[in-house]
Amino acid sequence: MEMSARQASSDETRFSSYMGPRLRANSQGWRLLDETSADIFRIENDGTVITKGVVQGDHSILTIAAGAVTVTTGFHRVDTEGGAATDDLDTINGGTEGQILVIKSTAGTKDVTLKDGTGNLILAGDMLLDTTSDTITLIKVGSTWQEIARSNNA
Repeated sequence: MEMSARQASSDETRFSSYMGPRLRANSQGWRLLDETSADIFRIENDGTVITKGVVQGDHSILTIAAGAVTVTTGFHRVDTEGGAATDDLDTINGGTEGQILVIKSTAGTKDVTLKDGTGNLILAGDMLLDTTSDTITLIKVGSTWQEIARSNNA
């Protein structure tokens, strides 16, 4: 198969072939596109892989420290500081512009409250993760994490 590459903008290089998927690279990562320009998969610079709209992450545990956590993938469980029964999450560090992040609790006995308007979270009100089935989905916009959706499964 013959491949060609062209500079689409100062930030993006596009690779294409006569038939089949196209590959694009820019400062945020790599994208493989189908014939309709929809993502087949995307690899972001922070290691997050999104496959056909599915956020991939290592489901690792982040422990709150002084109201903050630092994300490393697109899917994390959050634990309270020092094993406390409750804790507030005010700030999420890390991530890249446009990154999708799904957060859930580590245990139903450790309640984490994401605080709206405190730190860098912009939510539709505070979100209590008090069961392992509760989730919140956020997107990184500038220096803030903004809510896309939540699932409160009491």
